[in-house]
Formats: sequence, structure tokens, C-alpha cells
Amino acid sequence: MGKVVFRIFQGLVWIFFAAAVVQFFLAGLGAFETVAGIRADAPDDEAFGMHAILGLLLVPTALLILIVGLVSALTRGLSWGRFGMAAGLFALMFVQLMLGGAAQDVSPYLAALHGLNALLLLIVSYTLARGRHLSQITEGAPQAAPSRVR
Repeated sequence: MGKVVFRIFQGLVWIFFAAAVVQFFLAGLGAFETVAGIRADAPDDEAFGMHAILGLLLVPTALLILIVGLVSALTRGLSWGRFGMAAGLFALMFVQLMLGGAAQDVSPYLAALHGLNALLLLIVSYTLARGRHLSQITEGAPQAAPSRVR
């Protein structure tokens, strides 16, 4: 069971990572549509609409990653350290939601951290997705080869 849960966890994280990459494209599209005047008459909410929708979908995805990560850690498929990274991913996603929404009303400088936090989300999700195989995680660190000198 641990192997199956671990594979589900890893698949969800790859999906999250891919969606985060698409988010950068959608943010750029929204920005350049507005700047180029393609949608100059449309409000910013409309130009960034798909970016906002996908961003909102990433929040429950991060929560699902956290829940599946917990189950995987309990079944010894995932190390507790990597589960901690999954918890960090969820926390960063929550911060991302706040920076993309309420922070715009507080300060443009605070809202500008939205892009930097997005880079952190990419790094953490890629690190989790590319993580070690199940056997390496459950067996722990590799043992040093025995010395030939007696």
C-alpha cells in the first residue's frame, strides 16, 4: 500500500509542478495582453482570469498533496522530512493566495512578492516531484562501504 500511496503523491506533485509552470505562462499572457493593448479595454481581472482560476485550483491540489503525503509517511512510503516539504508547499500556496488577493489592497510592494513566492513554489514542487525513489526513502541513507583496512 505504501508504494501505491507514494506513487499517487508523486503524481499529484508532478501535476502541481506542471500547473505552476502553466501559471507563469498565463501570468505573462495576461500582462502582455494588457500592455500590448490587445485587451486594453478589459479590466485586469479579465486579462488574468485563467491565471486566477488555475491558481484557485492549485490550493485544493496542495491540500490533497499534504493529505496523501501524510498517509504516505504513515505507511512508510515517504520520509517525514519530505512530508515536511509537502506541508511547506501547502503553506507557500496559502501565502500565494493571500499575496495574489488581499495583499493588492495593502501594498503593491507586498503584492509584488507574489511572483517571488511562485518561484519558491516551483522549486519546492520540483524537488518533491523529482524526489528519491520509495526504496531509498524507506531504507534511509545509504550505508558506507565497509573498509578493507583491518
